[in-house]
Amino acid sequence: MTEREFAYTETTSLEMTPKNVSKGSGLKLLAKHLGIEIQDVVVVGDAENDRTMFETAGFSVAMGNALDAIKAIADAVVADNDHNGVGEAIRKYLM
Repeated sequence: MTEREFAYTETTSLEMTPKNVSKGSGLKLLAKHLGIEIQDVVVVGDAENDRTMFETAGFSVAMGNALDAIKAIADAVVADNDHNGVGEAIRKYLM
């Protein structure tokens, strides 16, 4: 049986993944597959399960409703998910 890791994404959600699999490891594989340098990747997130992705990408954007610990490691913070934070991130950092 494969070992598993668990992460609380919100107070009511629990994620289960194979050991050593994370958003960060997936991001590395995707960037390599697409031929994109990891330092050119911009990510947006809000929860603890986004931590490895934030630590891997070249630029990380936390939503306004993100956990304080995630905001603390983000390169930027935008509006929350109820106020078009992703749109703000796209306009500010990708256009």
